Amino acid sequence: MRTLKTVIIFAFFGICFMHSTAKAFTDLSACLVAQDIGIFKFDSKTARMGSASGIVGLTGHFQDHADQICTGDYSNIDEVKGLPDEEAYEKIFTVEVQVTQHAGTDSDKWLLHEVEDGYRDGEMESLGRLTDGAILRKIDSNKVFWLGLGGGSFTWLNNNVVVKISYIDLQGMKQEPIEVVQAYLQKYPSTIPSTLILDKAHD
Repeated sequence: MRTLKTVIIFAFFGICFMHSTAKAFTDLSACLVAQDIGIFKFDSKTARMGSASGIVGLTGHFQDHADQICTGDYSNIDEVKGLPDEEAYEKIFTVEVQVTQHAGTDSDKWLLHEVEDGYRDGEMESLGRLTDGAILRKIDSNKVFWLGLGGGSFTWLNNNVVVKISYIDLQGMKQEPIEVVQAYLQKYPSTIPSTLILDKAHD
């Protein structure tokens, strides 16, 4: 009986430990799609991995630990090679990706709240007003936060991992880098609840 009780106690703490820690990324290929995606060439020279406060670190809820962050860029550089400088500058299309893995501690229960909060107007936060251009989109059965303002940004959660994909398009002439978004959704399927409605007043 004593042995069974001991086993149960160790099993309980083992389960708690599994839920409170996150398996760390081992290298860039573990956290990024470290290859070309369609017309977008992966820039391996600028890809980085390190520790910092993460995508939602500025909220103040995540100052108690350092998160793992991977960043990488993709561009259509091959399409603009050989073009005159001015034309190449107009047609170059760079997509920035940031993958943040939070620590897997109790603070992660606030993670969805903090990411969602980033799409609300800070001055009108008490009323739950959304930032202009912010919506909740469905891409290949995945829910993602989207903000279209001088380009666009896609953000979603995969448990305790936050993925943000953004690009600049001030003239509104470029197509969305949807193939990059789809590649990352395949690697990190969204775990944003299907019941979440972004246009409701913020709780």
